[in-house]
Amino acid sequence: MKSYSGFTTKLSALRDKLGSLSWTLVVAMILGMVLPALLGGGFSFKLREDQRQQALLEDLNNYSNILGNALGEPLWNMDEVAVRSIIDAVMQDPQLVRVSLQSTELSLRVDVVFEERRLGHCLTMQQPVIQNGKEIGQIEVEIADGLGAMAARKQRLIDNSILSVQIILSFALVIYQLRRRMVLPLRRLVDFSDLITSGNLSKSLGWYRNDEVGRLAAQLEGMRNSLALERQELKSQVRERTSELAASLLKAESANRAKSVFLANMSHELRTPLNAVLGFSQLLQRESGLSEEGRKSLATINRSGQHLLALINDVLEISRIEAGRVVIQLQAFDLLDLLAGIEEMIRGRAEGKGLAFRVEHAPLLPRYVVGDGPHLTQVLINLLGNAVKYTQCGEVRLSVACTQQEICFAITDTGCGISVEEQAKLFQAFYQTDGAIAQGEGTGLGLAISLEYTQLMGGRLEVQSQPEQGSTFTLTLPLPEAQDELVVVARARSIVGLEAGQEGLRILVVDDKEDNRELLKLLLEVSG
Repeated sequence: MKSYSGFTTKLSALRDKLGSLSWTLVVAMILGMVLPALLGGGFSFKLREDQRQQALLEDLNNYSNILGNALGEPLWNMDEVAVRSIIDAVMQDPQLVRVSLQSTELSLRVDVVFEERRLGHCLTMQQPVIQNGKEIGQIEVEIADGLGAMAARKQRLIDNSILSVQIILSFALVIYQLRRRMVLPLRRLVDFSDLITSGNLSKSLGWYRNDEVGRLAAQLEGMRNSLALERQELKSQVRERTSELAASLLKAESANRAKSVFLANMSHELRTPLNAVLGFSQLLQRESGLSEEGRKSLATINRSGQHLLALINDVLEISRIEAGRVVIQLQAFDLLDLLAGIEEMIRGRAEGKGLAFRVEHAPLLPRYVVGDGPHLTQVLINLLGNAVKYTQCGEVRLSVACTQQEICFAITDTGCGISVEEQAKLFQAFYQTDGAIAQGEGTGLGLAISLEYTQLMGGRLEVQSQPEQGSTFTLTLPLPEAQDELVVVARARSIVGLEAGQEGLRILVVDDKEDNRELLKLLLEVSG
């Protein structure tokens, strides 16, 4: 088994070295030349062997007839000397092994044997001895084919040697011609086609032949030329298209700059009156004669104004998101105060629609955390505002839980719900659900911006909903608890006045809006 396995391995290595086409040619040569030669040689040897056996049989028959005729008279006369003389004369032939003569009355028997001649195949024949029409004895002759077999083997060796030399020479000549005329040109064509496949069209084949291989080479050369021409045309088209895209990009950048300028101007125009609203509401809060209800109303006005100011800033934030320039600022802030402010803003809207609004805090919820408070506020207000907007009856609930360094905000409503198909597109910009389209509210940007903010803050925003069964938006953010030194910064502080013992200050107030100048004057006077 080992020798067979080794032979198989060597055969596989030879086949890989020759290549599949050369190996096919070798097999074809073996089947078309070697096997017929071997079969022809075997048939020729068998024919010569049969002829030699036939000649040996004829010699045996001739010797038997000669001895039968020659020994009749000596045997009749019982002349043993004459009998032996005749037999010795015949035994001069080296093929004869044995001659036995026996009279009918058994009165005379002569045996002449040469054992050293008994080589190869032996034949025996018996012949009666007739004298005067009467059988007087029996002769037996044995002949061997040893010498003839040796001569035949020698001739066979010579013939096989000549045949082997002829086969090897023919085999080598045919293989050489096939390799030179077919295998090597085909390999060259394969290498050329590999160059074309890899995109290298600069090298030409450079040779031609007036046969099938030559026509194939001409077709490959033509294909290379066509591909080279098409590549040049494609490069030209790409250059033209690149120029067009560059011009389009320049126009788009110009339009984007114009949009940014417009948004900046618009936000400035909106901020100016809003700053006055916020400033005077803060001044009114400092009045000592206000009732508690009045202070709460002013606080609500102030928070709503702050939220409106944040929305104005978000107009610019949208353009920053599109340009990839949104910056997340991690600072310590009061989470409970943030939630209380959001609750106060959303509760009025919810109760105005007859909805129950609940806020549930985890017992171990940290008060001061590190994160981006303004962006978190924007995301929560957007999610809660959507919940109130698309809920007609039932409740809206905000649940806040903490797990290690993450805080989870779950906004649950009993509204119309969202289908699975709509959930897959929910966070795409400008996409609105069927319910939003039916109400005719919103632009479809809120959830897209919320998702951007969430991802920038390192969190996750997910939704679970079923039609007619409400929705749950889950916002998970990494909000680690703030350290002691950051808590001090996070506590809200307001200016009461100048520290005692300071010299009087002269301050010049400059502003192009009279309302702003009046607001700054009052703020400075209140502070002393």
